[in-house]
Amino acid sequence: MEDKTEKILIFRTEHIGDYALSLPFIKTIRENYPSAKIDLVIGPWNKEFAEATPYVDNIILWDNPFVKRHIGIFEFFKPSNVKNVLSFFKGIRKEKYDMVLAFSNRKFIKILVKFFKARTKIAGFDYLPDESEIERFNRMIRSLGMTKNETPIELKLENTEKIEVDALFKNESEKRIIIHPITPLNEKNWDLANWAKLMNLLDESSKDDLFLIIGSESDRSKIDTLISNIKNKNNALNLAGQLTISQTVRLISKSNLMIGSDSGPIHFAELTNTPILAIFGPTDEKRWGPHRSIDKIIKKEKINEIGVEEVFNLIK
Repeated sequence: MEDKTEKILIFRTEHIGDYALSLPFIKTIRENYPSAKIDLVIGPWNKEFAEATPYVDNIILWDNPFVKRHIGIFEFFKPSNVKNVLSFFKGIRKEKYDMVLAFSNRKFIKILVKFFKARTKIAGFDYLPDESEIERFNRMIRSLGMTKNETPIELKLENTEKIEVDALFKNESEKRIIIHPITPLNEKNWDLANWAKLMNLLDESSKDDLFLIIGSESDRSKIDTLISNIKNKNNALNLAGQLTISQTVRLISKSNLMIGSDSGPIHFAELTNTPILAIFGPTDEKRWGPHRSIDKIIKKEKINEIGVEEVFNLIK
């Protein structure tokens, strides 16, 4: 029997890393429904990322008031939040969809999806014991008869943007190592002094390493301080706030290794063929860490109990 799915709505209103993890599955949906119109609901903070995604037709921005973690019951019924949800739902429910899919397993999103009129409705499955986010997504699309596409993600990039990234590389023989040292949460951050020691050890063992240090614009001064504490400053570039997300993904894809803590850029690297070394503190590495055979994770509940030599030995 011919599938008549012509219009699909995908919810992914959470954070940048969550959206990155969803991309291979959005690509899979596009490949299984090449002629369908796909609408994507995202938070405003993911607008640039979504605009670079070639697998969707229409982007709908929604500042979901319940995207915060550990939200309390009183926040749920705050008048401004209720008004926000009702306004969004009233506008979007006018559209008729054949399929509505929400990757999040938050209760609010599950309830919201139930009120849509669609032939197929899939809301985020709950986690099985020790299940990763990727494994959970796999169960979701398998329930629709699909298999995840494993090829790297191709984001939209202008030629000038590609040239800007490629110009950062000195020569083909250098080992390009991406460093993402700072996350928004202090408990996830390995001391900058540790990063400096690690980069010095790597430089001593291999003189042709090029360190490409990424982060947000607000991280720029801290990364300047980090670079001031490494011996070979000429082999380190502070790229904090200098690249778009698409450019960052291209930078990672053209590098030899990505090293970072539990944050969005680690998930960007999962969209490429570049190996990852993820440094984890108290967050759940089974759920959020990379799980490809080429990746490695080092974890201690207190992240600064991880020794520089331990990380160095894993890399070598």
